[in-house]
Amino acid sequence: MKKLLTLILAFSIYGCATYTTTTEGTLVHENMVADIETGETTEEWIIDLLGEPTERTALKNGKEKLLYIYTEKNVPKYFFGMIKDESGAIKSKNELEIVIKDGTVFSYRYKSRSK
Repeated sequence: MKKLLTLILAFSIYGCATYTTTTEGTLVHENMVADIETGETTEEWIIDLLGEPTERTALKNGKEKLLYIYTEKNVPKYFFGMIKDESGAIKSKNELEIVIKDGTVFSYRYKSRSK
């Protein structure tokens, strides 16, 4: 009987879980990246579509690197939000790195990962 009550209590705790989501940066989807063409897409078009990058870095040979980083963290909360479980957090990160030369895209790299 004691085990049954413990089991019921455990299920009720997890059944009442909610998530708090925090985000940072500009969300870049794969379909947006698919529209980028090396040597054709302009820096102006990129900025119009995605806004200002998270980071800008001057490179050698007149190139510039634009870096867009988006992070999302979903943290479960229990007992009506009184207990947060950081160890159970679901994290995702998207990065788009674009190298610009003479006003157009020289190269780009996109990666997305979840933990």
